[in-house]
Amino acid sequence: MKSFADWLISYVPEPIKRPINEKLEALKSTISNFFSKFEPDFSHIVESKSAMNNFTKLYRIAGRQGVVLKTFLNAARPLILNLLERNRGIKFNLVLTCTMKRVVITTGEVITTDAPFVSRTEVNLEATDVGELYNNAVDKIKESMGKVSTDRQ
Repeated sequence: MKSFADWLISYVPEPIKRPINEKLEALKSTISNFFSKFEPDFSHIVESKSAMNNFTKLYRIAGRQGVVLKTFLNAARPLILNLLERNRGIKFNLVLTCTMKRVVITTGEVITTDAPFVSRTEVNLEATDVGELYNNAVDKIKESMGKVSTDRQ
């Protein structure tokens, strides 16, 4: 039986390799490089302000126009978790500031506002799961965003 299987496999032709068009590959590479410039890059968190002799600190992650909330929160998650892991025994809250635009239909006027959405103040102790703290803060932010959108209707 095994020798028959080996004989049968020897007659199976090799897969056909399609010729590679170098110009097409160059075009794909150029397009990929062009669009990679527009990918959100949330690679660092920066301490932007401090008060009361560094007792309170404000950290900022710069956003980018047109980025969806879910994408931003997923990209910022490892940075925030790392910061929380390094800073135990503190109180913290997350503030998500969105630039929101609204068009008045009757006049065509565009109203732009920076709307802050704040989580609850949480305590980050040594035994606290920082992933759970982050998830709770994100849930509170999403809840307050949902409340604002229902209030405007």
